[in-house]
Amino acid sequence: YMAITNAPLFLAKLPVGYLSGHLLQKYCPETGPRNSQIMWLIIGLVTITSPIMMTLCYNYISNTNDEECEMCSRKHDVQDDTTEESMRLEYETEIEYENHDVQDDAKEESMRLE
Repeated sequence: YMAITNAPLFLAKLPVGYLSGHLLQKYCPETGPRNSQIMWLIIGLVTITSPIMMTLCYNYISNTNDEECEMCSRKHDVQDDTTEESMRLEYETEIEYENHDVQDDAKEESMRLE
């Protein structure tokens, strides 16, 4: 799983390496005039495209309350995932654990008394 999660970073390194080498050769050569301001402008424009595209496509990439999940074909309640049923189950589980602890304590106490 770690290899799959790092795949986008690995794939992004290929064009970044090429772009950085090309920009350095063109705008900051070892000899001759350097124009690093243009190079950083190009880097800034390339970098800012991601947040702009995410902002413009927010409705497409976000999951709203009534949308159906494509992964499992079920509707999800994104804003309020603590439904009455889940709260009831959590409460019952909590009580069950408490009762189990009380029973264990009673057994230990009876064993000590014997």
